Amino acid sequence: MEENGDKDWESVIGEDGREYKVLAYVFPHGDETLRMVVSVNHRRKDHSAADPLHREAVIRSDGTMDTPAELAELEDRWLLPYRGMQVIQVRVSHQLTLLLDGDAQVDIESTATLTRGSLSAPDAEPVRLAPERQEVAPALALFGATLLSSVAFKSGALRLVFGTGMHLNVEPDPQYEAWSTCGPDDLRFVCLPGGGLSIFR
Repeated sequence: MEENGDKDWESVIGEDGREYKVLAYVFPHGDETLRMVVSVNHRRKDHSAADPLHREAVIRSDGTMDTPAELAELEDRWLLPYRGMQVIQVRVSHQLTLLLDGDAQVDIESTATLTRGSLSAPDAEPVRLAPERQEVAPALALFGATLLSSVAFKSGALRLVFGTGMHLNVEPDPQYEAWSTCGPDDLRFVCLPGGGLSIFR
C-alpha cells in the first residue's frame, strides 16, 4: 500500500433507481492498523453532492474493527468522538498528552485524578496526577488502552473511561486551561479557566 493510501471509486445504481458515486479510501493508520473511509454521494450533472453519506472505521491486524463515535451534545455534556480509539503514545512535558490512533489527542495541564473504576466507587483509590511537576507516572498504564467513553461536561470537567477499567477525571482550574482536546480534523475542545468550554469545529 502506498504511504498516502489506496482509493477507488465507481458509479452504482441504488435500489431507489438513483445513480450514486461511491468512494472507498484505505490508508495506514498507526501500527498494524488501517483506516477505511467510504463516502456515498448522489450523482449530479453539476458534480455537486447532496446529502452525502460518510462512514469511517479503523481496522486492526487481529481482524477487529472500531467505528469512531460521533460528536453528540446533551443537556449538560458533550460526548466526544473518541470511543474505540486507542492510546498509542503518552507524552510528558509541562503537560500530560495522550495521543490517540484516531488522529486526535488529549492534553492535560492541571491536576487530574486516575482511578480503577468509577471515582465514586468505595474502592476507587484515586491517584492524583500533577503534569506541571511531571508527577504522572501512573498514567503510563494508559498506554495501549482503548477509550470506552469520553465526556466533556459543560461545567468544564473531563471524564475518560478506558477498556482496562481505568477512569481519568480532570476538573476545571480557577486560573488555567485545565485540559484540551484536538482532532479529529479541526475539532477542538478547551476547558476555560474557572470552568466552561470553548469549542472549535
